[in-house]
Amino acid sequence: MHDLLPDLPAYGLVGNSIKHMETCGTILEALWRERDLTAERHRAAFTALAREAKPPAADLAEALYELSQVSRAWLPYPDTKETLRAPTSSPSSMG
Repeated sequence: MHDLLPDLPAYGLVGNSIKHMETCGTILEALWRERDLTAERHRAAFTALAREAKPPAADLAEALYELSQVSRAWLPYPDTKETLRAPTSSPSSMG
């Protein structure tokens, strides 16, 4: 799993210091928390999580990630069009 990290030393993990059972959750938490900071961390978080599910093929996590990034793989919520076209009476804050 440690080969998925974009910058292993940044997580305080080097070489064989990773103990899978103790560290896996910590690594996944760190990756998930920082998944939107860079494209590399986004990929690392999602593929690491998919690999924890023990897919039947070694490269399936990467393939699933690639498929999830294709716009055709996403469906809008039923009220998306209505919501985007609705006038707003006050500015909304996103955050």
